[in-house]
Amino acid sequence: MPHLQSVEDEYGDAVTVYALNFRDEKDPAEYMEQHGFEFVLLPEADAVAEVWGVRGTPAVYVLDAEGNVCFDRYELAVGTPDGWDDMDHRQKAQRRAPFWAARPRQAIDSVNSNGGC
Repeated sequence: MPHLQSVEDEYGDAVTVYALNFRDEKDPAEYMEQHGFEFVLLPEADAVAEVWGVRGTPAVYVLDAEGNVCFDRYELAVGTPDGWDDMDHRQKAQRRAPFWAARPRQAIDSVNSNGGC
């Protein structure tokens, strides 16, 4: 999530990051405030996650102004580092976060320069 916040900070009003809270009983607004995240929060987003095929976190999509999907994190092929099976979910996410943040930036830059995907 810090990498996604940096994307929003870098691109300003040119992007909107939506945080979907699904399958979670905790207070997402409190979590976002504690960590300084400024995303648009969808607090009860189980239906949205289902429509978009979100299977887990992080799910990252980049859409152009027409609603075309220009980037889908689930379509990335990423190698598996040594010790992967011994890592918990948080460790895996932290390990992959810089990679996941770089690819959406490339898609955003492409959309900004081409006007679409």
